[in-house]
Amino acid sequence: AQLAAGMDTLAGTLSNMSGEITKAKAGVIAQANAGLAANQQLTAAAKTTVTMDNIDQVIDGFKAQRDTLAGALTLPDDKACVAALVNSGMTQEDAVAAIGAGKVDVAQTVSTFRATCMKNMTDLNSAIDTLNDVKAQVEGATAALDGMAAQLGGGNAQGVTALVQGAHLLDAGLGELQTGMGQLSNGVNQLKGGSSQLAAGTTTLKNGTGEFQSKTKTLVDGASALNDGANKLREGMTQFDEEGISKIVNMVDVDAKDVVETIKGIAELGENYDSFAGKDDDREGSCVFIYKLDGISAE
Repeated sequence: AQLAAGMDTLAGTLSNMSGEITKAKAGVIAQANAGLAANQQLTAAAKTTVTMDNIDQVIDGFKAQRDTLAGALTLPDDKACVAALVNSGMTQEDAVAAIGAGKVDVAQTVSTFRATCMKNMTDLNSAIDTLNDVKAQVEGATAALDGMAAQLGGGNAQGVTALVQGAHLLDAGLGELQTGMGQLSNGVNQLKGGSSQLAAGTTTLKNGTGEFQSKTKTLVDGASALNDGANKLREGMTQFDEEGISKIVNMVDVDAKDVVETIKGIAELGENYDSFAGKDDDREGSCVFIYKLDGISAE
């Protein structure tokens, strides 16, 4: 009963998880956006606040800047010097004129320009890696949550429903088992009562023995048959103990229906057995066996 109630609670909890998963996804994205906004270097480099909505555009922009710097590194010294002066605020015409007039140290300017390009490329690569990591983590977390939602909405939900139903069936089945064990106990008590009837037949056998002894010739003729019958009786009683009584005592480990059928079969054989030492076909007879055994517990 506790298992069935617990499964009901589990089913109710799972039905509420869909909404909790949606909240969890929103929380993951909000946390990522807060982290991106707190990174002032990324915001300054992108010249805008970076969020999960524009993260792909920012990554593409950083890659374009990196490619431009890589191209500047391949320029010859004179063009690299012009590019450096233009980046410092001069027009291209003024930069060319200054270089031609010898007013600019070309070697120093180019060296400084290329060093700056390398540093900026390094910074851009770091920023790109950071954004890619954030994107991958957010996508991985949301994908995992989506997978959980799909499982709750698909086969696993059906499995939980079946498990809940099974728990209730188990609860009902245990009640039926308890009832059946009570019936089994009653049957064992009836068998115990039958043992008393067997004991009562002892007197009848004793009286019949006196009459049997008075007929010496019949006794001599039946001695051989009596010996054979006694052996069969011993073997039958051993079989009865092993296949009947022992199996009833160990009822927990066997099929109760089979045991009942075995007992019925033994009873039927007993009813049809009407002579111990043999008799003529035209004479009626009856036979009672007495088997002494230990008391049989209802348990």
